[in-house]
Amino acid sequence: MLPSARFKKRQSIQGFTLVELMIVVAIIGILAGVAIPQYKVYVIRAKISEAIAATSILKVAVAEYIQTEGRWPPNLAAAGAPDGAVQLSYMSSVGAVEFDPYYFIQVTVTGIGEADVDGHVFHLLSNYNDGGGISKPLTWRCAVLDGVGAFEPIFGKYLPATCHNSI
Repeated sequence: MLPSARFKKRQSIQGFTLVELMIVVAIIGILAGVAIPQYKVYVIRAKISEAIAATSILKVAVAEYIQTEGRWPPNLAAAGAPDGAVQLSYMSSVGAVEFDPYYFIQVTVTGIGEADVDGHVFHLLSNYNDGGGISKPLTWRCAVLDGVGAFEPIFGKYLPATCHNSI
């Protein structure tokens, strides 16, 4: 190399190119497109789970009534759970119902923010069988009435995992 030859220092370009920025924006858009709907399902499932958990006091009241009286309560007030014992902003009504031969606690949900769920009635179906006494523990499972009035198990994407089996 000649001593008189001077090489200019090449300055490196700093920053991101437009293509790199567009790739990042596209990746963020794809992730948001998947995450936002999943988060909505998560929030709805949490609200329904809270509604089911809030009925625990009612389950206890019904179980105690059955233990002492030997029969299903005619209503929740008779079981010692007065109106308003369970109040959530997205539960419009709760009640103990006998629909021979089924015995259940009925929960109507509203204001959840999803048309597939709002206004629907979920049932916490008990294994209580009138006349069967109290020889077995009282268990609960989620159910919903189908179009002909029969109970169908529900496995919707908005229901918590506890509704897929006994609660």
